[in-house]
Amino acid sequence: YNITQTYFIFKVIVCELNRISCLVIFYFTLYAITQIHLTVDIIFDMINKTDQRFMFERRKYMNQKEKSLIAKNKIMSAAAKLFSEKGYDETTMQDIMQISGLSKGAIYHYFNSKQEILDFLLNFERESVANYLKALVENRELTAKEKIEDVITYLSTNEALPELTKEKWVEKVPFALQDMLKNTLNVLAGYVTEILEQGNRNNEFNCKFPNELAGVLVLLIDIWLDPTIVNSDYTEMCRKVDFIIVLLEKFDTPLFSNDKCIEIKEGLRRYYV
Repeated sequence: YNITQTYFIFKVIVCELNRISCLVIFYFTLYAITQIHLTVDIIFDMINKTDQRFMFERRKYMNQKEKSLIAKNKIMSAAAKLFSEKGYDETTMQDIMQISGLSKGAIYHYFNSKQEILDFLLNFERESVANYLKALVENRELTAKEKIEDVITYLSTNEALPELTKEKWVEKVPFALQDMLKNTLNVLAGYVTEILEQGNRNNEFNCKFPNELAGVLVLLIDIWLDPTIVNSDYTEMCRKVDFIIVLLEKFDTPLFSNDKCIEIKEGLRRYYV
């Protein structure tokens, strides 16, 4: 071969090598992209499966929680009905099982005794009152006096309170009175304080001791007007209501109208039927 032929052959070889290199790079890049796509698909598949497992567990948990609430509500409703009709002492766990429609195992899964059920009823009622007051305090449309009047109506129409009172819950549940006092002074009084302070801001009245008066007021209503704690007949209870109204007026906080005073007394009458 001469120099020209040698150069030509060399050039052809270089071109082939370049072509082969390009093909190698192309196929390697294609392989890498394919692997990346596969990896991404695997990652998304793992995420999807994890999400599905999470949703399944979440639904399972929610279903269990929902079933638990339904079962407890059935037990509570049955117990409240029986306590009202037969009395706490005459009611048995067997009675509650029959009325609720739940098995013995289901009942004892949640409560070991009717005393525990009564305790649960009391706690439920306390939480209901606290949640009601919380929502009432946050209501920006009502005045302070309207909120207090709403509280009176709520307490006067709450059927659970007189039923629990008739069963002398204080004697049935250990530390019930202590727990109620703590809830009254530490939770309920705080909400009443906020209502009184709102009344001061809006010039509805001029209460110089809103926090202190709120504590006294909830104690008088929750303890002093409770027939299971203080032995008083209906006439004495009505006089106590009159005293509370005069007391509030002395502190420049006239919360109750005459109509609401009558409503309070009518509400108390339920405890003596």
